[in-house]
Amino acid sequence: MNKHAKKEIYQALQESTLAYIANDGKVQCAITKEWDLAGDVWRIEDVTAKVIATTATLFSVKVGKSNQRSFHASALGNSFLRALKTDFAALRQHYPMHKFNPYVEEFFKQATASNAADIASTMHALRGDEITTYTKELNDSIDSLRKTGNSPEFKKVIADFGRKSNKNYLATKQLIDAHFEQCGRILALRFDVSYEKDKGWPTPTKDPVTYDETKKHREDLLKYLPKAVPKGSFLASVCEMEYGLAAKWHYHCLLLLDGSLVREDVTIARLIGEHWKKTITQGKGLYWNCNANKESYKSCGIGMVNHYDKDAREGLNKAVVYMTKPDYYIKLLVPGNDRTFWKTNMPKSETVKKGRHRTKTCDQPEAAQHPA
Repeated sequence: MNKHAKKEIYQALQESTLAYIANDGKVQCAITKEWDLAGDVWRIEDVTAKVIATTATLFSVKVGKSNQRSFHASALGNSFLRALKTDFAALRQHYPMHKFNPYVEEFFKQATASNAADIASTMHALRGDEITTYTKELNDSIDSLRKTGNSPEFKKVIADFGRKSNKNYLATKQLIDAHFEQCGRILALRFDVSYEKDKGWPTPTKDPVTYDETKKHREDLLKYLPKAVPKGSFLASVCEMEYGLAAKWHYHCLLLLDGSLVREDVTIARLIGEHWKKTITQGKGLYWNCNANKESYKSCGIGMVNHYDKDAREGLNKAVVYMTKPDYYIKLLVPGNDRTFWKTNMPKSETVKKGRHRTKTCDQPEAAQHPA
C-alpha cells in the first residue's frame, strides 16, 4: 500500500471516531478520546510493519571515554519506543468489541510477553550493565517480532484481515460506476445516524440502545430510504455500522439518487434524519447531515455529481474510502457474526441509460483507484 493511500485510510479512521451531541436543540460534531487512540493504532501499525520489513539493528550500546556506556536507537528504533508507551488499556477500553489490525495485535503480544514496554519507560535512567542487558532484550523483542511477521502464517492473517474491507470498497465503487454509466449525474447524500446521550443514559453499566434494537432501527431505515425520495429517483444505498465507547452504536450512510429527477440534497437528507430521530428511534435518535456541511470537506463528493466531473467523482470515491476502509485498522465484531456493511444490488445492465447520450468517457482520477 502506498503512502498516499495509507494516509487516506488513516484520515477515514479518525473521522469515524467523531460523535454527535445534542446541545440546545442543535446537533454538534465532537472529537472524542477515540480520535487520539485511532492515531495510536495507526502509529503502531505503521512502525510494526516497517520493523518487520527491515533487518537493520535498531538498538545498540556505544562505549565512550572511561568505558562509559550509552544507549543508542535508530530513527525507527525511537518510533518503536514511542509506540511502546501507548496506553494499551485505554485502547482496549474504548474499542471493546473490536479486533485490531494483525500488526497491532502482534505488537501488543510482543510488548506484554517481553519487558520491552517497561524498558522503554525507564531507559533514560539506566546505567552501566543495565544498558547492555536491556538493549539486548529490546533487540530480542525485535527479532521475535520479525520472525512472526515474516512467517507465511502471519502473512496469510494480514491478507485475510484486509480482504473484507477491500471487497466492500471495490463492490461499492463498482456500484457507483455502474450507475454513472446509466445516469448523467447523481445526487449523492451522506448522513450519519446515532443516538442521544443527554436523556439520563447511557449509564455506567448500560448502553443507551441494545444491539438488537439498533439492528431493527437500521433495517427500518434501509427499508424507508427508497420511499423517502421522489418516485423513480432512488438508485442505491450503502450503510456501515460502527461502535465506540463515546459514540456507541452508529451508522454511516450514503444514498445515491438520479440527479435528472431530483435536487434539494440538503432537504432530503434532513427529512430522512428527522424520520430516523422521531419515528424509527422514537425520539432517541440523532443525525448529522453531511450535505448541509459541505464546506467542512476538503474534497467534496456529495451533492450533485456530474458524470464528467473528475474532482467531484474523486471526492465521492473518498467518501467510499471513508465508509469501507477503517476496517483495515480496527474491525468491529458484532454478536452472532452479523454483517456490519450493507449495500444495494448492482443495477440491471439492460436498464435504459438516462440523460444525454455520451460519446466520451470520464477518465478515472488517480485517487479513485483501489487504495490498498
